[in-house]
Amino acid sequence: MQRLGIAIAALSVALVSMSADLAACGDKYARLGYSARLKSYTAIHKASILIYQAPKPDLEGEKELETALRRAGHNPVVVRRGTLSRVVDCEYDLVIALYPDAATVKDQLRALPAAPDVLPVLYKPSKQIAALAKKEYHSIISEDMSMLGVLEEIDHAMRTRLRNLSALSESGLRK
Repeated sequence: MQRLGIAIAALSVALVSMSADLAACGDKYARLGYSARLKSYTAIHKASILIYQAPKPDLEGEKELETALRRAGHNPVVVRRGTLSRVVDCEYDLVIALYPDAATVKDQLRALPAAPDVLPVLYKPSKQIAALAKKEYHSIISEDMSMLGVLEEIDHAMRTRLRNLSALSESGLRK
C-alpha cells in the first residue's frame, strides 16, 4: 500500500514537472488572428489593400507580402509607382507605401469620399524620422518586423480605421 502511494506521488510529480505548452486551457485559441489549427495568421478585419510600389521595388519581398496578405484573408493589389491616379476610383481600406511616398499618396487620396488610411513603411529611419512618423500615423510598418508583425500591424490599422469611421458616422447621425 505504501509503495502504491509512493508510485502515485512520483507519477504526479513527473506529470506536473513535464515541460509542455503551459498555454493550455484554451489560452492559445484566444490569441486573436492566430489559427492554432492551421498554424497561420487569419486577419481579424479583412481589408482591401493597395500596395504602392517603391521606386526600386524588391519584387521578391513584394510577392512574399502579397502572398501573406492573401493567406490572411486580405485582398491586396500592387500598383506601380506613379500610377495611383488610375486606381483612385476603387475602394481600398489601406494603402501601404514607403514613408517618403506616404504624404504624397495621402494627398492624392484625400479627395475620395472614404479615403483609405495610409500605412507607411519605414526603412532604416533616423530617430527623428521615426518619431515624426509615429506622431503622424497611428500604425507603422518597419523593415525589421516579421511577417506576423506586419499582419498584426495591418489589423491594428484596420481596427483604428473602423473605430474612426464608426465615430464619424455616429457624430453625423447626431447632427
